[in-house]
Amino acid sequence: MLVVNATLLLAAIPLALTTENRNIILDHPFIAVSTLIAIELAVVLYFAFIRKPIEEDPEFFSDPEKLKTTLRFCKAEDNESTEEIYFEWFDKSLSIDDTEYEKIVERNQFVRVAEVVTKNAYGKSTFVAGYYAVFTISSTTLDDLYSGKLKEKDLTSSHVLDINSPDAAVLYICEVVSSKRCSVREALMSDMLSYIVHIISKNSNIKKISTWPYTRYGKKLVQAKRGFNKVETGFAGNLYYEASVGSYSRSDVRKFKPVHEI
Repeated sequence: MLVVNATLLLAAIPLALTTENRNIILDHPFIAVSTLIAIELAVVLYFAFIRKPIEEDPEFFSDPEKLKTTLRFCKAEDNESTEEIYFEWFDKSLSIDDTEYEKIVERNQFVRVAEVVTKNAYGKSTFVAGYYAVFTISSTTLDDLYSGKLKEKDLTSSHVLDINSPDAAVLYICEVVSSKRCSVREALMSDMLSYIVHIISKNSNIKKISTWPYTRYGKKLVQAKRGFNKVETGFAGNLYYEASVGSYSRSDVRKFKPVHEI
């Protein structure tokens, strides 16, 4: 409606400025002022509402340019971001208790994030775009997971052992999650491989790598990786895969760095 009114007002300007009408306007100050206000309002409305649609400018809708990706250990202030990314893919009913997860994060050994710096038409943004969690657990804990006695969502900080603990026998890949907003899967996988090799080199008691891939993408990913085989647990609710650490004792993997920029 505003656009129509603006157009009508603009169309009326030439009529208002004919010789006869101009004389009438000049003889009546009130009419003159009203006319000037109408002309000014018409111009403002025209440029406010009749302009090139923003949809036609691809710069505003292009994918952001990724300037830098930093892999580092998760901090307490990252918990909200990692939770949001988790819920892009998984239901709340599958998640580990928030308090227990925060305790695990505080130990600064098990959860790593990919923080990205991007640039688009609006400027630069820095945010966590993905993360992964690798837990060192005992053989007993793994057996409880396989049997169904323990569910992944019920894991607590006490189940997760320090990476150099003599009771740590298994590396359990709990989560590898990339935001739909900005994919960092490749960076996460590369860093996780580096970290797994690093942990194995530090603790010779670790003999297995295990995971429960929940999504279709996760299942395809683990099936494509060398050394992983499906585990027949006898418990229909869980489908686990495991590999021996020998498959990942490699010298061609990038040396692990607590903070790595790419």
